[in-house]
Amino acid sequence: MSLKPLTNLRCILLSKWDLVDISFVGDMKKLESLTLCDCSFLELPDVLTQLTNLRLLDLSECDMKMNPFEVIGRHTQLEELYFADCRSKWEVEFLKEFSVPQVLQ
Repeated sequence: MSLKPLTNLRCILLSKWDLVDISFVGDMKKLESLTLCDCSFLELPDVLTQLTNLRLLDLSECDMKMNPFEVIGRHTQLEELYFADCRSKWEVEFLKEFSVPQVLQ
């Protein structure tokens, strides 16, 4: 099953998935909420910044191989970010590198 054709989705909740690539969300222009609880994936794709309707991003308990905060910091429309209990070295980097998007300031 592929989620790629589901371009009208407004909310996706995936839990405990081993996702190699999550760039499939790039075609979901109406997406408002993306929850990837306890998922494992390489990196957040740059296409996330093109999802102008995305307001909520939940990365709780995720295992990410690459630093997600460069992409998150460029997402100017994000209103809610959940990043708890992540099994990666990026938790410490969060406090060092993450800048609050303008919409939250």
